Amino acid sequence: MQAYDKTLTQGDDDYGQDKMQKMFDELTWERVYSREEIELIACAYKSQLKEIRSAIKNIDLLETKSKFDNKKLSMEKYKNGLIFDLCLKGKQQIDSLEKYCVEVAASPLPLIFFLKLQADVYRYMAEHTQKYTDDIEFKLVLPENYIKE
Repeated sequence: MQAYDKTLTQGDDDYGQDKMQKMFDELTWERVYSREEIELIACAYKSQLKEIRSAIKNIDLLETKSKFDNKKLSMEKYKNGLIFDLCLKGKQQIDSLEKYCVEVAASPLPLIFFLKLQADVYRYMAEHTQKYTDDIEFKLVLPENYIKE
């Protein structure tokens, strides 16, 4: 009885490993995205950054008004924090787009769309960081600037 169990188990292990390896080899990690999925992803990603971008633009506008001269330092610190948040979220979005969308896109159309979406996020970051840094790479605004009095 013990010899029978050993032979059966040994045979199952070999067959199971071969079968699992064959199934694994046949797997494809490519993903086919529907048009609705692509539009939903783009809408979600852009809307996350839209609020931050509009807040930065509003602060820029308020800084030009003379009645807010005494609040300029506070507004500047708040704007630096918003820029930091924009860059942080933008970097996270670019990384997740690369990992979950660009690398697994099965056809050229979604691939191009996701690469364009990444370029849009880079453009959003550049819009606001270009005014405040001389570095071409998207340097993050230091968190100390946001906390410092």
